[in-house]
Amino acid sequence: MDTFFCKPSADALKAAVPASDCFELFAICGENGRKKRELLDILCTEARARRFPTVRMLDAHNADRTVAVCLPLQRKMAADGDYFSEYLRKNADRIIFSLHTDSFTASSCADCRMDFEALQSEAVQCRARAETLLRAAARKKQAQASLLLPHCDKSRLMHAVLRLSEAYLPPKPHKKTEGKIVFYRTLGALGAWGVETVYAPFAAPSCTRILLCDAFGCFAPALLDGFAAACTACGYSVRVYRCALRGVTEHIHVPSLSLALCTENTAHPFPFPVQKIFFAEPFLKKSAEKIPHTALLRYERAAETLLEEAAFSFYEAAEAEHAAETLLDVYTDETRFALAKNLLCNQIFTDSAK
Repeated sequence: MDTFFCKPSADALKAAVPASDCFELFAICGENGRKKRELLDILCTEARARRFPTVRMLDAHNADRTVAVCLPLQRKMAADGDYFSEYLRKNADRIIFSLHTDSFTASSCADCRMDFEALQSEAVQCRARAETLLRAAARKKQAQASLLLPHCDKSRLMHAVLRLSEAYLPPKPHKKTEGKIVFYRTLGALGAWGVETVYAPFAAPSCTRILLCDAFGCFAPALLDGFAAACTACGYSVRVYRCALRGVTEHIHVPSLSLALCTENTAHPFPFPVQKIFFAEPFLKKSAEKIPHTALLRYERAAETLLEEAAFSFYEAAEAEHAAETLLDVYTDETRFALAKNLLCNQIFTDSAK
């Protein structure tokens, strides 16, 4: 199962699953977020039981929230209709089946409508504040990296890319049909539980892992992008993992070569043994020594403070959403919910089984 974080945009879906433009869509809409997640998780479990390759998508800022389940070989995707509302509205012609939580929610839930809407409004405000804080933290991180970037030795970076290409890239790909494909993943999520990272692709014992120790994001993104370009030029598919905060490349993985280049920093410590390590210092010119270390630390502390405040705001949003969902749970008709679950599974898996 391939799990990753996704933002509610067509570009994010296209980058993560390139063929998603022609998928059949199944929308699960409504205010009962807990039951929507339960339906998506049920679909994911059922797909795995049937041995279908499955991509489970999580909220970009909440590692506990499933927002879509994709079956690439069956060309089908079930999605939270409210999270991907704009995407589904633009692709309404591809929606095969739509399910609403009202179909298994008792009409008497109108009694708690005012309390529910107040909690939903609170959650929206907290998320908006968190997003503002994240953008501010990203600017601090970028300013920190900008101090070092002019002092980065590009010739040494190019030489490192060439050395890696000579050492790890065979002259021809193992599979001629791979083509020049790059899959993009959003690496982390800053939610109520801090930064989450998906390391499953790098955990295989046979994987060759190269570690880039780059605390300030100075050389690693350029080296990774350069090596990814070399891989695609040789015909190898590459998975690029981008930082959710700055959008720069943090890790890359070449599945057919079982090769991974990973960045380690304070946000993403790398928990696996590695075969080779690159440190930032050799890629910096001597002029970098003139940069006051206090300036780098000042940006670092400011970014960390903003991230902590953003995490707390996401926590408050999650608490408000949890309280709102708890109100609706009382009004869920479990018999009708079971029927809705069976209907959705039949819609998605009946054709796939033929």
